[in-house]
Amino acid sequence: MNTSVHYENTLRFQAAWLDVPPERLTEEKSFVRTTKIRGEQMPGYAKPFQVYALRMEGKTAVCAACVPTLEHETHRRLGKIEPTTAALWFEALNLAIDSSRACPLYEKDIGAFVRFYQEAYPECKNVDWVPDYARSMIDRDGLFGIFDGEGQLVCAADLPDTPYLPKLIAEPGIFTLREHRRKGYAAAACAALMQAQLRRGLTPYWSCAADNAASINLAKHLGFQPFGELWRLEHL
Repeated sequence: MNTSVHYENTLRFQAAWLDVPPERLTEEKSFVRTTKIRGEQMPGYAKPFQVYALRMEGKTAVCAACVPTLEHETHRRLGKIEPTTAALWFEALNLAIDSSRACPLYEKDIGAFVRFYQEAYPECKNVDWVPDYARSMIDRDGLFGIFDGEGQLVCAADLPDTPYLPKLIAEPGIFTLREHRRKGYAAAACAALMQAQLRRGLTPYWSCAADNAASINLAKHLGFQPFGELWRLEHL
């Protein structure tokens, strides 16, 4: 059993998602439980997950709004669906990463962040909420970026809300404008953000789409290790 503080905090975070005590996840057998929290919309997510399941160390824990009567039927149905999400726990920051290229963003940088957001997410037509979002990140040392030689923000790492244990868990978000990728900007910005959150006593945590190899490789480069595989489903 891993006894790292960051591993233990990640275990607590997953237990909160599954609505069980952390000790339940250290048991050797799989389990299925129903809970009303799975019908609720979580902060930071557009819609609720009716099913949340974690596969780690050869066992699967399932938390759902409702499940088939037979537990093995739940596992059988999950077995036909590929995990949606990779979860990684933080072991230690890779000190070889030069985070000095990234800087914290301040009130004066909000305009640059809005322009960055518009270029990064052109499908998002309403950006009226972005300045307030940026301020909420700045207030908790949760917004770092990299500017190019012309003063344009080209990469930004932020700290979206987590639905559970927000005073314990810090989950970075990262985006680099396409023409500025493969320059080490994402690693530098994330490392700077993580250093700030570690100073605040938080545990970094990483999740991404299970098939997003680039994100998984970035996480491992930063110092994360695989924790488990997740299913976050609207229904089973």
